[in-house]
Amino acid sequence: MPKVKPLAIRVEVPAQYGTAYDGEDGRQWVERRQRVSGKALRDLDGLAQKLSDEQAFKEICKVLAGIFTDWNLESDKGPLPKPWGCPKAFAALFDSDFTLLVWVGSLSFVTVGDLFDSKN
Repeated sequence: MPKVKPLAIRVEVPAQYGTAYDGEDGRQWVERRQRVSGKALRDLDGLAQKLSDEQAFKEICKVLAGIFTDWNLESDKGPLPKPWGCPKAFAALFDSDFTLLVWVGSLSFVTVGDLFDSKN
């Protein structure tokens, strides 16, 4: 994994997830790299089905750690570890909020154009 983070786009947690994601500094967000390889998407295909397999989940967390560059997500216990190069950050997100993990993982498949459109 490159030491320098790639260009990324910031996406706020959607309002339908409720006010639990509002903080003192505004809405919680994630940053996803702008370029996501086809290999990474193939590896992530079927994310929801693979979560029951512990080993597959570890592999998926590794892939996600190369796609998501930053976030300010928090659990009930405080800030989650930063995601870039840190598969354990996704395990912490899983332990904190499974539904939010599914949303974050789904952002891997959204085109950059659609991410920019959702910001307007």
